[in-house]
Amino acid sequence: KRAITLAVEGMRCAACVWLIERRLTALAGIVEARVLLGAERCDLVWRDAETRLSTLLAEISCLGYRAYPYRPDIRATARRAEYRRSLVRIGIAGLASMQVMMFATSLYAGSLQGMTETYRVFLRWVSALVTLPVLLVSARPFFDGALRDLGNRRLGMDVPVALATVSAYVASLYLTVVDGAEVYYDSVCMFVFFLLIGRFFEARARDRAAAAVENVLRAAPAMASRLSGVDGCELVSVHELRPDDRVLVKP
Repeated sequence: KRAITLAVEGMRCAACVWLIERRLTALAGIVEARVLLGAERCDLVWRDAETRLSTLLAEISCLGYRAYPYRPDIRATARRAEYRRSLVRIGIAGLASMQVMMFATSLYAGSLQGMTETYRVFLRWVSALVTLPVLLVSARPFFDGALRDLGNRRLGMDVPVALATVSAYVASLYLTVVDGAEVYYDSVCMFVFFLLIGRFFEARARDRAAAAVENVLRAAPAMASRLSGVDGCELVSVHELRPDDRVLVKP
């Protein structure tokens, strides 16, 4: 048997955990596949004569997730890079939300005070242009996740978010072209902005929980002094300890 701990990037919810575990356990040679969402890890045990690690990694990749052997230093670097990307997306969505809300306030006030048609059309088209970077940059993780979920024939959390965002923008763009009653560019920007903030704090909470688990694991000793016979003592790995073994714990 072989065992390995993998870091898995791209998981969003419990449905991702269920999908990966279900696909891996269906493969020949898999003894155990346990996915931890909070730590973004996957513990695998398999029979080397029946399957290969490359096959398992390729299977996870086909599901739309990135997996590689877990190393704390590499994982920490990947987390910092993802934090920076998340902050950029939040910043774009936040700035666009403030600007589009100013335009929306002008449109709402103008509808009551007789804004001219030229200014109303101009503000709508400017709102559409300002909202576009939010869809192309800030909302991209939702679209990537939705495409992955649909490719796997399941409905995850990103599918309704992507549908709602695109539907609101397309409907607003259509109403802008045909000069309809209302547009919802401000709703699109604010929706993406608040979802990104929620996902950012959720990721930070998961990382803090994973860091606490890693600290406990690092605190556990790798070797133990196993007592044998009357005065015998041998240094062994903690993985070699078995029930009823006696160990020497020094002060």
